[in-house]
Amino acid sequence: LAGYWEHHGWWGRGQSQEALYTYLSRFIDDEHHLHLAPIQELLKYDYLLKHHRYTLPDGLCSHNPADINERLYSYARDRDFISLWLPTLAGRPPREIKKLLHLEYLRLPGGEARSLEVKLLFVYHPHPHHAELVLDLSGAMPRPWDLVSLKAAAV
Repeated sequence: LAGYWEHHGWWGRGQSQEALYTYLSRFIDDEHHLHLAPIQELLKYDYLLKHHRYTLPDGLCSHNPADINERLYSYARDRDFISLWLPTLAGRPPREIKKLLHLEYLRLPGGEARSLEVKLLFVYHPHPHHAELVLDLSGAMPRPWDLVSLKAAAV
């Protein structure tokens, strides 16, 4: 990785957080292409844990449906969902709640050469903007999600 970094002239220059994810994605694409898709999903997951943004860095693609904003807003408006799963946000207006949420669909490798799509809701702390909770909304009932869940789903 260090040689690749130096070859592209990135050594000794300040890099934004978004650029680091882009460069890592490019490295995997160029040097380990067969592993590109699962690594990009892991990079996307890592990025969203640490950064509350509405767009992803270049090189990381979203698999979200076109109506993602409406889906996210429906969770923010659902008082029962908020009181059960996000009680610290209860009583806030849906517009304010929505600003602290990010919904992202990840495609993880599954068994027998198929992929598993999971729908994750990232819940951010207002300051700093890191995820304090991630919920898996893929099944009938939401459940907490963490890196152990991510590794288990990939097996």
